[in-house]
Amino acid sequence: MAAPIKRTWAQYLANPLSSRRHFDEICLFALRLVGLGFFLAVRGAGGVDVAVKAPLFERKRVLVEDYVKSRFALSYDDFLKFGKERFPSDMFTEGMRYIKSINLEVELIIAGFIEKSAEIYQCESSGEAYPVEDFAVIGEGAYLAQATLMRRSQNYMKSPDETLYNVYEAIRDLAIEIASHSQAEAVRLQRELAEIEGKKAQIEAALLAARSAHNHLANFSIVVGRSYQCPRCAIRDGRQVDLRPINHPIGADNTRTDLFQCPECGFGLSVPE
Repeated sequence: MAAPIKRTWAQYLANPLSSRRHFDEICLFALRLVGLGFFLAVRGAGGVDVAVKAPLFERKRVLVEDYVKSRFALSYDDFLKFGKERFPSDMFTEGMRYIKSINLEVELIIAGFIEKSAEIYQCESSGEAYPVEDFAVIGEGAYLAQATLMRRSQNYMKSPDETLYNVYEAIRDLAIEIASHSQAEAVRLQRELAEIEGKKAQIEAALLAARSAHNHLANFSIVVGRSYQCPRCAIRDGRQVDLRPINHPIGADNTRTDLFQCPECGFGLSVPE
């Protein structure tokens, strides 16, 4: 939804990043464009720099306060003043590290005109905001769009037609990059799928053997003819495999032990005499 603030600005509504009590001083709303980011317009009595940065700082401060109060039952200011004294060192350090990592989970481009002078601000998810010249890009494909526009020497002197074509080129390059990434991802996923299917086959075979073990036990014969049978092959696979004698060592007490081994699975058996 859009509504004019003044002739040189437009207001787009998504989620307000400043409290309602500041609505008359600062109008800051976002319009989400899928895959491209956010575009906003802003008005502020304290100058465009303050008008852009203040709501972002305020929003981040709210997130920080919410975290500190829920985690430490203190205000952020009190946490900074007394945190080292009241909490273990590792807990305080962990809290400060988390606070530093808190971000707005949004990137913004704020643009408009003040007395016929164009203003473009780029706002990072960290809450930082800074003016940029000529153009700004945000979002997942920002690095590629930036490179494309710079390669085509995009600047404020370009005509609307040239600018639109340069944006077209940037979107095309991004589409090619996405397709290339998706193709590489498909190869990786196909390889992972093959590994999973192989593992699945192994598990299914092991499951079948486990379920059949009781029936195999009922049919297991320890000796067939004159040969001992391999219990592992019999119970696990339902197969009759003769154990082969491999040697007859004589112990220190002159006793002899018969050793047998399965030629299929390697199962070993010793039978003292």
